[in-house]
Amino acid sequence: MYFLSNGSNYAKSLRICDRVPAETSFIADAFNQAAGFPASDVGIALFESTNPLATSGLAEPNIYLTNIPDSDRGRYYSPGTSVPAGCNVAINQNGVVVVEVGDVPQATAPGEPPNSYGFIRFRGRVK
Repeated sequence: MYFLSNGSNYAKSLRICDRVPAETSFIADAFNQAAGFPASDVGIALFESTNPLATSGLAEPNIYLTNIPDSDRGRYYSPGTSVPAGCNVAINQNGVVVVEVGDVPQATAPGEPPNSYGFIRFRGRVK
């Protein structure tokens, strides 16, 4: 899921909630190797730019998040559990990934300022 703040003010305390699609299951260790933590459950990846917009090449995640309630900004809520009220999920049927992105400044031009955009990734397996 990509995000871009193109309003007239900062997006304060941005929280992104993304439901795991029906007929898929969340892969809890999808990014363990990329994150360098093979024994941890690192199922969420975040890209936050700190440099001007690249003109070529692919952007890769630069922050890896665990799935549990800890000191990082990501969490996976398994099916049937309650999610934060701001997520607008009345019934958590298949799981929800939540990332506390934080304050995101408004974009003033493509890729400016660098931290006005980014993306979140998680992986699922078809049931």
